Amino acid sequence: MTSNKRYTKEYKEKILNSLMPPQNKTVSQIVKEEGINRNTVYSWVRKARNEGASIPNSSPSHEKKWRKEDKFKMVMETYRLKQIRINSCLVFCL
Repeated sequence: MTSNKRYTKEYKEKILNSLMPPQNKTVSQIVKEEGINRNTVYSWVRKARNEGASIPNSSPSHEKKWRKEDKFKMVMETYRLKQIRINSCLVFCL
């Protein structure tokens, strides 16, 4: 028997945020705590990643917690923030 539950955008975001630091919950934990189908959670993760979110792998079988794509995004964002800081510093120093 399948049920077609509808989840709000806010609820999905809450679940996805719980997969990330500082909570770092696994999909298995969320499935047990929330009673959501495992495939549903993985589909939310896949969709969020396709939209640009950096969500770590939650399965203990993955040797590496972060995917290469996510690491690259984080490095680029850090670089961008450093450039903004340097530029704002230059404005105030001149």
